[in-house]
Amino acid sequence: SFVDTSSRSPHKIGFPTMSRLFVLAVVTTSALADFNNTKCPGHWEVSSQNVVDNFDMNKFVGTYYEQALHDITQYPTCPKLSCIRSVKTWTQTLGGDFQISDTFSISCFGKQYVNEYYFNTTDDNGFLVGFLDDPPAIWKILFGDQIYPDTIVEFKESADGGQYEWVVEFQCTDADDGDSVRFTGFNFYSREQNPSD
Repeated sequence: SFVDTSSRSPHKIGFPTMSRLFVLAVVTTSALADFNNTKCPGHWEVSSQNVVDNFDMNKFVGTYYEQALHDITQYPTCPKLSCIRSVKTWTQTLGGDFQISDTFSISCFGKQYVNEYYFNTTDDNGFLVGFLDDPPAIWKILFGDQIYPDTIVEFKESADGGQYEWVVEFQCTDADDGDSVRFTGFNFYSREQNPSD
């Protein structure tokens, strides 16, 4: 069951000091990096060396709660968000270790919406290709019908060695004209719904 967090917007959630510092570092690094702002950065420009060397898709599987975001598909599309959850499981596609199904649920003004995203693994550790199988009509109108390159920026191992404690994901798509960025998304997920540290 969900705990109602509608009294606080995800982009204003007060999470712990270390988490704030981490998100600030990610955003600052991305802002100061030598990127061509008319094109999305390559995943190799965004992923940490830790991700490249150590990211394990099997530990990515599990239930996560979104703690902070910069993602127009969520806010300001819905100005009153709550109960944002991502349940990641392996699908049986190509033997069961190629594609992640992400059952993503979000409450907007107290009404819950559920979408299923898919993320295919690639040869590059921590870099996934995301898509919606059959996007709702409103999604196509607002955001188009496209794939979403998804980069794991960083993660934290859990004390029990299982599902990651938290992950930060970055998505970026170029505009159809090829001269600008159409969409960027930063998503900070924790396996704890209300993390204490």
